Amino acid sequence: MEKPYKYSIYNKATKTWEDTNNLSAYYLNNPLFSVWEDARYPARTRLYKYWQKLNGITEPKYKPYKGTEIGKSEAILNF
Repeated sequence: MEKPYKYSIYNKATKTWEDTNNLSAYYLNNPLFSVWEDARYPARTRLYKYWQKLNGITEPKYKPYKGTEIGKSEAILNF
């Protein structure tokens, strides 16, 4: 099962589609692009996570400080 995307961007010049979850202001302010937001995205994300759980697939948790000294020898907060 393919991971769901929240936005579909249509390029009017090349007549191609691009799916993404991160939308930049460039696409919104440019008349060359048409942007569609998928209103079913939360439901599709829940289904995707349920499907992963059934098949034993786990996505690694986001650990922004993994492999660094932040939090060990360097403080995360500066006070």
